[in-house]
Amino acid sequence: LGTNLVYQEVQRRTVYPVLARPISRSGFVLGKYLGLVGVLGVALSLMSLSFLVLYGLGGGRPTPALLTALALVYVELLVVTAIAILFSVAAHPIEGAVFSFVVAVAGHQTSSIKDLADEMVRRGDPSTLTLIGHKLLWVLYLVFPNLENFNLRGPAIYGMPLEAGHLLWAMAYAAVYVGIVMALACVVFRRKTL
Repeated sequence: LGTNLVYQEVQRRTVYPVLARPISRSGFVLGKYLGLVGVLGVALSLMSLSFLVLYGLGGGRPTPALLTALALVYVELLVVTAIAILFSVAAHPIEGAVFSFVVAVAGHQTSSIKDLADEMVRRGDPSTLTLIGHKLLWVLYLVFPNLENFNLRGPAIYGMPLEAGHLLWAMAYAAVYVGIVMALACVVFRRKTL
């Protein structure tokens, strides 16, 4: 949905009457993001409520860890939605959907990317190709979102204690990452010829 949002407006030319009003292009993109985030919030709230009812009927009791894990699913969706909006502004919807999917999958594997980069250096092979591969993997590690920051399913299921520092880190990480991606989406859309 997110990768098609802005592209559809441009293709159907419904963006022109909106931008003819005193709304900036950045405001338009941010409005689309906030609207989609609102819809996702309602949908996730309904799904979470359904889950909690079924969980309660099965004899489970919601714990703070479980409720926090559900909240962080929404925070993860905020990050993925920002990426989808960026690709909606910059690419065709099919390409944007593929790119968003790849980023979302890679976002859950960023620790593996980092481990692979570290392992390349640890082996002690100082060849140019190894150093280039190491640097390339570190760039990928920094560019892709670390979506595992928002994964509290283990603590929620097994009743492990939550670390307050981890929650603060996850929230700050999401805010900075979404801010950067949305700023980039606004810059791309401002420079786009309509």
